[in-house]
Amino acid sequence: MQIGDTFTDPKYRGQGLATLAILKIIDFLKIDDRRFWYVVEETNQSSIRVIEKAGFKKIGLGARTRRLGIELLGSFELKKDIGNNDENV
Repeated sequence: MQIGDTFTDPKYRGQGLATLAILKIIDFLKIDDRRFWYVVEETNQSSIRVIEKAGFKKIGLGARTRRLGIELLGSFELKKDIGNNDENV
């Protein structure tokens, strides 16, 4: 199950709200074999810090594909696996 995009109003940033929201989502939706993932741009360091605080680990690099020349119809594909999938939430 993919979590994202997250956004926190600038007035409330730095209070752990995004991390808390992600942890609550996982707690509410977790079942035995369900895996969660989070897709983020490599340059979005704030989002990366939030998801790491929630216990996620980087497992790969990917890219959005286009279907019929349209990004909206495409999907996100893992292009380079860099970690162990078993370590993820």
